[in-house]
Amino acid sequence: MHVFRGQPRWALISLASLLCAAALLYTWGIGYSGVSPYYAASAVSMSRRPLALLTGALNPAATITLDKLSGAFVPQALAVRIFGVHAWAMSLPQAIEGVITVLAAWAIAVRWRGTLAGVLTAGGVAFTPMLAAMFGRPMEDGMLTMTCALAVLAAQRAALSGHGRWLLLAACWVGVGFQAKMLQAWFIVPAVLLIYLLGTRGRVARRVVWAAIGAVAMLLASISWITVIELVPAAVRPFADGTTDGNFFTMVFGYNGIDRIVPGLWPGSVPQLDSAAGGGQGAPSAPVHDVWLNPQHSPVKMLLPGLATQIGWLYPVAFAGALIETALLLPGIRRRLPAGASLAGRRADLAMLVGLVAWFGVTALLLAAAWVPHATYYGPIAVPLVLLAVAGGMRLFDWWRDRVPRWRWAAPGVMLASTAWQTVVSATGPAPARWSALVVVAVGVIATLVLVTAQRSSSGRRAAAITMIVAIAVAPVAWSTLVIFPGLGGSASDAWAGPRPGAHTSAAQPRAATAATAPATATATATSDQHSGIRLRAPFAVQHDLALTPQQRELVDYVVARAGDRHPLFATDTLAVAVSVILETHDDAIPMGGFSQQAPTPTLAQLRAYLRAGTIRYVLLADPDVPRPANPTLDAARAWVRGHCTPALAGEFRSGTSQGQTLYDCRAKA
Repeated sequence: MHVFRGQPRWALISLASLLCAAALLYTWGIGYSGVSPYYAASAVSMSRRPLALLTGALNPAATITLDKLSGAFVPQALAVRIFGVHAWAMSLPQAIEGVITVLAAWAIAVRWRGTLAGVLTAGGVAFTPMLAAMFGRPMEDGMLTMTCALAVLAAQRAALSGHGRWLLLAACWVGVGFQAKMLQAWFIVPAVLLIYLLGTRGRVARRVVWAAIGAVAMLLASISWITVIELVPAAVRPFADGTTDGNFFTMVFGYNGIDRIVPGLWPGSVPQLDSAAGGGQGAPSAPVHDVWLNPQHSPVKMLLPGLATQIGWLYPVAFAGALIETALLLPGIRRRLPAGASLAGRRADLAMLVGLVAWFGVTALLLAAAWVPHATYYGPIAVPLVLLAVAGGMRLFDWWRDRVPRWRWAAPGVMLASTAWQTVVSATGPAPARWSALVVVAVGVIATLVLVTAQRSSSGRRAAAITMIVAIAVAPVAWSTLVIFPGLGGSASDAWAGPRPGAHTSAAQPRAATAATAPATATATATSDQHSGIRLRAPFAVQHDLALTPQQRELVDYVVARAGDRHPLFATDTLAVAVSVILETHDDAIPMGGFSQQAPTPTLAQLRAYLRAGTIRYVLLADPDVPRPANPTLDAARAWVRGHCTPALAGEFRSGTSQGQTLYDCRAKA
């Protein structure tokens, strides 16, 4: 809390205003945020049973887990437990995480560059388009972004104070981030260690020892949860989806880790989603002609319209900031600058520069090499981008104001570069928003002219500062505020501010639209509103509660009337139906094969054991002509059910498709 001490009143008022603005932006449409049925069903299950909460189970009976760790969904499960099953209840924790992220970014900037930098950074983070959409949706990326910012804040405190215990706090935040997004949380580790190693005074040996302790603490904090889960007896522990061996380490480090870069490298991992055969379980590989709009498969993802409109407006200023701050370390440049303009001798400031560059660079490089199914994977690097842009912009303005020889024209030059880049982003983005390029050009040219002509008077310098901030911020702020309109906030599967490129839309929503298709109202309301025109939604409005389709209601009523006290109601190889039942009725169904449809569970022996014990009576199977990934274990179970059980009900129970399913009565057949 000491970071608040000594802050001027205007700064605290500005911070409070920005936090309120961020909270309003993130919660305006929270009732219409929609849900990703797959994750929402898990949150409902986790809210009902402690074992499901501990293991991240998909269904209340905890027979199988999500295909990732569930740390980000624990707050959602608690919110559901308190407020009930509503989209706004599942989104509320992410809105809180967003406000905390803005506050953490402010504190980092204040300690690094002072009060004004803190205010500018808080505004920049609050109005980054991707974050404006992401923090208003029930997604795991919100917790990751928050924990990364808090980890860097703790590392900065460790560097400034010289106390290694703050590094242990940073390790704890990395561990929490790992539960939300697994290996992606480790992208921040080099930044955390570099900030401490370079920013702390004292003996090198002591710093190295504490850095080693911190690294070990990060590892232990990261694997603590899956270690505890693995200690649960196998007979009780749910099967880890995304694997063929049920091992949670395989799910985390294989399926969600190494196999994202080199498919098939980790034994026991199921094939990646974009290479799974049949069934439409994952995102198909992008056609060649779509690669420039689809950020999933391109190594230059961050430069494409699909991501630049969400995270990339500040690239030129941030790059200039990193380049300038690095150049200040060179003796030849330092000698030409006024006293105090260099980072030399300011150990903590230098450490923050290196740490922020490492945070951004490591994340960008690793995600460039990996398969990225959703744009929000890039959400955390909004924080270092804004911090570098603020540092660079303030440095350039100071040189311009003080008329530093050879550097006073750098500010107008970077202003022109920023205007050109933002114009390109606007002009190559989605067609409905290309008109914004005219606004960007007009504001950027005005700011540049003011910088060139208004250097001598104090009023001119104030005008230059204001126009420079406006020119840099107008596009991202405008894009961010679009999330208050229906259809312009993305979905709960892939948050997105403003209109999105058509080629990216179909490829970015596979999990909500194919793997766990529930009723149309159960996915993301934003999707259904895409063509409704731009209209302002009332703040905090709430969509109607979700409901099963008539065919699904018929199925549930049929089973409930005959199943007696059996829970789960049935087992099914159609995940979408199981998810719909869990989400809408809060009852249970056993998903066979999990999200990937390639997990070997339940085995035929397990299925027959369920039937003999009276746990279930019915099995719902997709018709034989429905395409599916190869899974010998499930194929054996399907064949046995079809050969030994009696067809009881047939229909198209998977919403949004023409695929048929048949319900089999297996009473006394096991």
